[in-house]
Amino acid sequence: MSKKAKARSEELSFEVELRGQESVPARSVPFWNAVDFVLTFVPSYRETRQGRKNARGARIVILAAGILIIAFGGAESGLWIAFGVFLAASALAFPVPELKKRGWRTRVNQKRSPRMKTVWSGGKIVFDGRRVELHDKKKKVRHILVNRDKHEVVVRHNEGSYCLGVLPPGQRKKENIWVCATGSVDVDVEPEGEVGASEMDRPAKADPADWMRLWNALDEL
Repeated sequence: MSKKAKARSEELSFEVELRGQESVPARSVPFWNAVDFVLTFVPSYRETRQGRKNARGARIVILAAGILIIAFGGAESGLWIAFGVFLAASALAFPVPELKKRGWRTRVNQKRSPRMKTVWSGGKIVFDGRRVELHDKKKKVRHILVNRDKHEVVVRHNEGSYCLGVLPPGQRKKENIWVCATGSVDVDVEPEGEVGASEMDRPAKADPADWMRLWNALDEL
């Protein structure tokens, strides 16, 4: 058999489910935008001697303004009296340290920022006798040469599943290829311990029959 014919006979390709991250819009963005808008008007001061002095003066002014509104709002104007009480009471809380205000706004920005969600989408494993490739829906995302005897093939458990790891020199997480069987496999190899989900950068889920095909092909190298 020619080398070209042998290479073709070693080729295999099968579909997998590939783990990835997807950006999800935050909930209640208009509400948190409104909160951030209100926070821009919250008086604040720097944690310096002069800043604290200015804060004490501001509290006196706010308290005095609240008392004046209560006094001259008139008994018939309950709205003004309520506003005066609120203003006078706010002198106990405002101004706030600048760092505290900045922390509030940081937390609000986190609330309205998109969050990352784990998703599983279609992908593909390709092995041509020389290298193992991992593809997502659009392109090849990584490959590992297996014809230079510098890689490592390991089998480990993850939540009861057999996971086949093809690891390049250096074994950097963002370069490894992990394929986990979705069911039982008939392989005469004892898994080398457990591999956590965080250790697999982009794991792929494969049908047990396809998992076995890849294992047998790599085992014959």
